[in-house]
Amino acid sequence: MKAPLNIADANNPVILEIMRRRKLIQNGEVLSEQPTKLGLVIEGGGMRGVISGGVLVAMERLGLTDVFDEVYGESAGAINACYFLAGQADFGASIYRDNLSSRKFVHPFRFGRILDLDYAIDQVVGKIKALDCEKVKRARSKLFVSLTNTQDGTGRIVDFQNENIPLLTLLKATAAIVPLYNKPVVIEGVAYADGGITDPVPVRNAVNSGCTHILVLLTREPSFVARGFTWLERIVVDRLLSGWNDSFVNAFYNVRWKRLNESRDIAFGRSGSNSKVEIGVICPSAGSPGVGRMSTDHRVLDRAMDESVKETLHLFGWRS
Repeated sequence: MKAPLNIADANNPVILEIMRRRKLIQNGEVLSEQPTKLGLVIEGGGMRGVISGGVLVAMERLGLTDVFDEVYGESAGAINACYFLAGQADFGASIYRDNLSSRKFVHPFRFGRILDLDYAIDQVVGKIKALDCEKVKRARSKLFVSLTNTQDGTGRIVDFQNENIPLLTLLKATAAIVPLYNKPVVIEGVAYADGGITDPVPVRNAVNSGCTHILVLLTREPSFVARGFTWLERIVVDRLLSGWNDSFVNAFYNVRWKRLNESRDIAFGRSGSNSKVEIGVICPSAGSPGVGRMSTDHRVLDRAMDESVKETLHLFGWRS
């Protein structure tokens, strides 16, 4: 099978642009008035966030925290983005193994809170592995977080630095994976949930914002294709979605998987969204450890993290 376009290697234009900017920083120069606009897009996916978390650990070690102009994330991708922008990527990535791989977070028989976002955000991100929210606010990179309006099924992009929304509330809303966490998060009087429903892999936002170079971190292998629910799956899920707005339920069933495939097509260069935009993709290979949305096996999580760190360091030419 022919390898998809845009898989990042040392000669990918996005990787070269990142290294050019890193050299400027090392030389004491300020990254202002650049001829390019560099974006970072991070996919979510519950516990699959350990994969992009490992990439960001490596990038932080390489001194790349300040090279991006804009960072886009949803769900676990947004959480990882915040730890990265705060200079806490290693600290943040550790939450998957140390804090989230337990029944406190993942409990298959705790209906309505199979994934307990109250514990994950309020306790882990807020206290146990406390995210430096003020440092994220002051970061050079502008942070954009995707949400889904549960009242009408539409998407919203929050410009964190320019909107007065508490960061932990924003992160809980984007990571509220319905029906695994089966209630919305209210922001400014509006109920929101999982940003991945309407805006999975928010690469189109980076393109529309005028980014000339975009690094996309995916948590599934290149051959992955999202599909809609089968009729049998819908029988089960319909019961869990009772009480939700019809427009939101429609988005849940009919928008998410289509937009995920569309976003991946843009990332891999299978659709010509903008021929002038350079895109590089870092994602697991076909033989990578299989991490699912609710994976809790420490061995699998450790292997996925280690592989992400190692492969990313190698990509950027790091030598121990």
